[in-house]
Formats: sequence, structure tokens, C-alpha cells
Amino acid sequence: MPNLLICFNITPRGRGEFLKYVIGGGSAYTIDFLLLIILTEVFGVPVLVSAAVSFLIGLIIIYLLSIKWIFQNRIRKNTYQEFFIFSFIGIIGLFINETLIWVSLLTETLHYTIAKIISAGLVFIWNFSARKRLLFL
Repeated sequence: MPNLLICFNITPRGRGEFLKYVIGGGSAYTIDFLLLIILTEVFGVPVLVSAAVSFLIGLIIIYLLSIKWIFQNRIRKNTYQEFFIFSFIGIIGLFINETLIWVSLLTETLHYTIAKIISAGLVFIWNFSARKRLLFL
């Protein structure tokens, strides 16, 4: 765990925020993942569309958790600017997510749900690192 904390540039004081981000991110991801499956399997929405919609719902959830519960100190005072940057970081995560799912569909090497699980780890690392550095002290 110490190496992981160093990778994310987490001070001993920031460990609580990291733990909260893991819990909040896990909650948002669970909703994202379940919504992906429901939209795709129950409603017949194409996988990449379902993935984008579910990801964006997860983005809103993690933003609300980040500003209300996870991070104590916000760098940006302008909420619109903060949400724009937060969302832009999330859009890059969405690109990572969509790319891995698209490749899995194209090559038929992985089920889209497995690709989604793999992308979750990469997106988590990107999102936490970028948001911590750009938005929250």
C-alpha cells in the first residue's frame, strides 16, 4: 500500500481522502456497471452507447461525492469551472473506457463486461491522480 500511496502523491493526511475516493468511486462504478448491463441486455441499447450513458451517470455521482464527502479542500472557487475540469478529466476516462470496450468488441477477445472491469482500474488511476492534482488540495 505505501508504494500505491506514493504513486498517487498521497500524504499521510490524504489517506482518508484516498480511502473515501475508493469507496465513492466503487459506488459510482457499481452503478455505472449495472446500468451498462441493464441498458445493453434488457433494453437492447448498443454497447458503446450504454457504456457512454452509464459512465456519464457515474461521473455525476462521483462528482457529487467528491465535493460533498471525499475531498475537504477545493482549489477552484467557481463551481462551473470546477465541474468543467472534473468532467474533462472524466471525458478522458470515458475515452479510455470506450476504447477498451470497442477493441474487445472488434477483436472478440473479451466480453464487454470484462473490458469494462479492466478499464475501471485504468480510469480510476487516471481520474484520482488528475482530479487530486488539478481540483483538490
